[in-house]
Amino acid sequence: MLIQNLSLKPLLHNIPGRGRLRISLTPICNLKCFYCHNEKQPPPWLSENIHSSIESIDKLIKWSSNHQVKGVAFTGGEPGMYAHFEELSNIIPTLKSLYPDIVKWSITTNGIPFFNAKKYNQLIRAGFNQIKISIDSLYDNSKPFIYKERKKNNKIRFTENEYSGLDVFEKLVKPIQNDCDVDIKINIVFYGYDGAPLNVLLKCKELGLKAAVMELRLPAKHLEKEQEHMSERWKRFKQKVIDVFKLKQYINPITNELECDWISFYQDHCAEGICEYCRNVDFLVVTTKNGLEVLLPCYKEGKSMLIKTEDDFSKAVELYNI
Repeated sequence: MLIQNLSLKPLLHNIPGRGRLRISLTPICNLKCFYCHNEKQPPPWLSENIHSSIESIDKLIKWSSNHQVKGVAFTGGEPGMYAHFEELSNIIPTLKSLYPDIVKWSITTNGIPFFNAKKYNQLIRAGFNQIKISIDSLYDNSKPFIYKERKKNNKIRFTENEYSGLDVFEKLVKPIQNDCDVDIKINIVFYGYDGAPLNVLLKCKELGLKAAVMELRLPAKHLEKEQEHMSERWKRFKQKVIDVFKLKQYINPITNELECDWISFYQDHCAEGICEYCRNVDFLVVTTKNGLEVLLPCYKEGKSMLIKTEDDFSKAVELYNI
């Protein structure tokens, strides 16, 4: 049963920055991306099979509404692997009517779970006004992840990924464009090489889609030499994109990041030590074996706070504002 928005408690602190509550529904995922940070939890392939309850999501949204939340974003892991996704898709329209001041409802997915017709219909029925889809490359041979095939004896079995980025565009992006009026944004990771992200951006331009490119400094020892000049590579890549697509530039006043018409750029702020950035992005709640936890800046250090009550939630918001 959904909780009505009847709280009369005074507002002490607002969720800062963009005012967005980000909820990690589950730490598990169907892919094995080598760069996955999984919201500072163990990698999905090592995570326990944990899923937020619908009741806990309902509480989080109610509590956040008392702190001037402007948007709710569902992430993972992979939201398409969330055990209660059908129920979630059924209640989001009700939540939207209960909390009209929350103007943006979004989901971030790699897209593959929604190739399934039943799950696809649930995704459309939910009524998100933004769907973010992660695509780093158009082709199989440059995809840096593994596809999870099935579980057997509580062990995860992986096989080579059978899908490409082009498949995601054809099997998910284009059907969504045809079936509903929703803002689609493609998330792309840049880790030093221009070719794959540029090809994805060209596809975005062809289909009239927005895109976000995120710089990633890789910690792996065998890649250290490749990352030595990453800052310069990142600058050159951004300029190349601006030149190729003839983009107008401006700085987002909230995130202080470069944005250009339909493309946004996000540098690896952890690598640059720009710690205040996290407070300007999202108020992040993750699902753990201990319950719901708010990740507190600095994310790099993995600080968190367990939240069981509305007072806990308010205290976490206060800590975000310090």
